[in-house]
Amino acid sequence: MNRRQPQPRKWKVIASLRGQILLVVILQTIPLLALAGASYYLFQKTTDSVQAMWVEVFERMMPIIHLNEELHRLSLWLNDYHLSRDTQSREAFWALASVVDKRYSRLEAKWTRNDYPDHLGHIDASRRHWVAAKTFARELMANGLYAHSPESDMLKVRFVHQIERATTRLEHLHRQVHAAINTQRYQVMTKGRKMQYVAVTLVGVALVVSLAIVLFFVKRVLKPLQLVEAGAREFGRKNFRHRIDFSTDNELGQLAKAFNSMADRLERVATRDGLTGVFNKQEILRVLRLEGERAVRHGSPLCFMMMDLDHFKSINDRFGHPAGDAVLRQVARCLSQQVRGIDYVGRFGGEEFCVLLPRTTAAEARVIAERLRQRLADQPFPIDEGAVLRVTLSIGIAMFPDDVRDSQSLVKAADQALYAAKNAGRNRVMLYSR
Repeated sequence: MNRRQPQPRKWKVIASLRGQILLVVILQTIPLLALAGASYYLFQKTTDSVQAMWVEVFERMMPIIHLNEELHRLSLWLNDYHLSRDTQSREAFWALASVVDKRYSRLEAKWTRNDYPDHLGHIDASRRHWVAAKTFARELMANGLYAHSPESDMLKVRFVHQIERATTRLEHLHRQVHAAINTQRYQVMTKGRKMQYVAVTLVGVALVVSLAIVLFFVKRVLKPLQLVEAGAREFGRKNFRHRIDFSTDNELGQLAKAFNSMADRLERVATRDGLTGVFNKQEILRVLRLEGERAVRHGSPLCFMMMDLDHFKSINDRFGHPAGDAVLRQVARCLSQQVRGIDYVGRFGGEEFCVLLPRTTAAEARVIAERLRQRLADQPFPIDEGAVLRVTLSIGIAMFPDDVRDSQSLVKAADQALYAAKNAGRNRVMLYSR
């Protein structure tokens, strides 16, 4: 196996960012010393500005993003408690609520210290809505309120409304911070242009030499810097699929690798279900929208399966939630192994899974669904103390364009077919019918 030979020390120095700048200085003659000094100074200022911009991204934007995500997760925990009155859901809710309180306190302290009155106003307003939401959650979790009672349903609606208002305020703050970072980006570009003006002014007689050096400098430094800026801008827009596409051995190359690695982690967090590793509901709906547009353009069929584990609640009641989680993970692994390479497996919530099948007719989808159902029914699920479970699956299938007129209605139609499968006795596949 061929291995890359380690570079000699002198080549490592030249490959680094500082080494390249030093090489530029050495190649300059006396008439270009002023150009070298000015260019180096302005480059350092530009680098500092870029680093400051990155600090703004991570120290100002990421806490807002994390707080927004945690508020949404609180809604999920409250919904779980509202449906099941599970003590674990209630404890998880209040544990996360404590984290949210601390995040608000840290945000207020930071914005007060940095003297951003407009930003602090959004934080204060968001926190007031969060405090109101906590009040409704506390009343909902009080003894005596049953799931789906008018009182509990109203409290849940009020809680969700306050959470939505809190997250809306955070989104306004996010946009303001993003605008401030764009202003910094403009300043960075302005400094880069000043550096070019100084170089052109001082080049004089050594125009040919300076041109070669400038081209080298642009290729090795300025272009990567612009790509880093573009990456920061896309990151600020929550486009975690963006990657910085250049490869160098200097500090900018290391920064690009760190950015891409972080984007990989964030993309997985944003698109994958934390328990099972398959796509989450938000990502499945996004892919469904894209595949629906493609199906319209090419006139191809598109099928969607909704599936539900039969009697899953009894597993949690008899063996506990850890056993239930283990079953969900095994089911997700089984589904992922059995579908085709072009299909998408997702967890829709709770014990509900879904599979999106592009370029697939209803007849083909039924064959795939029967294979999945039979494979799951035949597979043993070992749990603690030597016990083995048998899990069955009810599946509903809907097809675009035969069953519905637009891809967005596929989920509703497949869900109706799933309910039909449940009502027909479970452990079966049903096609949607009007």
